[in-house]
Amino acid sequence: MGIAQMKNVCIAITGVMLLTLMRPSAHAASIQVDDQRILASQNNTVWGHNENVPYNVSLNSSNPGYAGLFPNDSGGNDAAPFEQDITEEIQGWLFVGGGNNVLNPASESGGLITMSTTDDTFDSFQQSSPQLWIGSDPGNDLLSPATGRDVNPGGYRGIQDVSGSVDISGLQSGTVYFFYGAYNSAPSITASMKDTDGPEPDIDVPDFHNGDGANRKEMYVASLTFVNDSGYETIDYDFTSPNGRWGGMVVSGTVINAPIEIALTITRANAEAYDVSWPSQSNRVYKLWSSPDLMLDISAWNLVEEGIFATPPTNTVRVTPPETVLKSYYRVEE
Repeated sequence: MGIAQMKNVCIAITGVMLLTLMRPSAHAASIQVDDQRILASQNNTVWGHNENVPYNVSLNSSNPGYAGLFPNDSGGNDAAPFEQDITEEIQGWLFVGGGNNVLNPASESGGLITMSTTDDTFDSFQQSSPQLWIGSDPGNDLLSPATGRDVNPGGYRGIQDVSGSVDISGLQSGTVYFFYGAYNSAPSITASMKDTDGPEPDIDVPDFHNGDGANRKEMYVASLTFVNDSGYETIDYDFTSPNGRWGGMVVSGTVINAPIEIALTITRANAEAYDVSWPSQSNRVYKLWSSPDLMLDISAWNLVEEGIFATPPTNTVRVTPPETVLKSYYRVEE
């Protein structure tokens, strides 16, 4: 958005001021369930061991994703190992583990995810399931990584609730991944996308666990994709389970477009009119607005002209302000 002032006097004015322009998206705000499956099962016969059944998560920017090495299906049978790419840029993560009765951040980045619990009795015994690649590149086959893991955060067992939020205020769209589990019980996980400082209604996601009841220890992955076009700030979540297992979370996505600046120039065209000009780009359509008061709320500005097709490298619109107006400000937007 560009803005410039024009004085309704008989001299040429070429003063320029700058204001930011945000390009609107073509989508509405939304959130929906994406992936839901068993990631690692103690009952997988290929594993056949204790609760340490592993799963792999790569947070490395070259090959981000996750892999289930020893999954089961919902019927309790061995399932084929799988891997899933994370296709958007990872913006942050938080995995916990170590110690007892407190959610200890074992690996964290971005500062976008919070976690808390009201439970005061849980531990990390035999909870070394998540294997994280961060600085090391595992290659494009996460089922058979080319390098060793960087971190084994552990996670927790016997935890009954975890809640928190994901800061999405700077993201245009993205995905939140939850790595959680249970032992001989059925977990539940819900979420709500919130506009914490505005009028937009909450967008609730009811229980998005896949409905499986864990037989011995089973770890799950569930993900939510979102589009944030209406100023939503957070995705709040709640996990509960009578005998839960908790690993961590990842958020990926596209950062909201950085604002661009358009410089307006106003020049005298004749005794009554002025030319408002700005740099333009191909395939753009502009609107021109005016106001006698720069401090007037933007919703109260007057539309001068819309449907102005780009004529690169410069667009020019001729304006004739009323004689009674001593001062006018103009802004242009896409």
